[in-house]
Amino acid sequence: STYMVVRLDGRSFTNFSDAHKFEKPNDLRALKAMNKAAKEVMRSFTEIIIAFGESDEYSFVFCKSAKLFNRREDKILSCVLSLFSSSYVLNF
Repeated sequence: STYMVVRLDGRSFTNFSDAHKFEKPNDLRALKAMNKAAKEVMRSFTEIIIAFGESDEYSFVFCKSAKLFNRREDKILSCVLSLFSSSYVLNF
């Protein structure tokens, strides 16, 4: 097996940040919400060994031995993405 990386990238994040008057270059509210969302993903998916965020992107690395959903790409992506998105919205 090999490592799995799930990379999430915001869509139209510039429009979102403009609408919510984010401070440039790094809005503290947005950073805290993204970090809380990432922590929630890591709490829920215990086979993640590291996460990294930059700008409107977050990446999660699963261990080589991860068995989550039998390593089904579509299932892993949809579950990680939906948890991250809902957590971001709740924490914003």
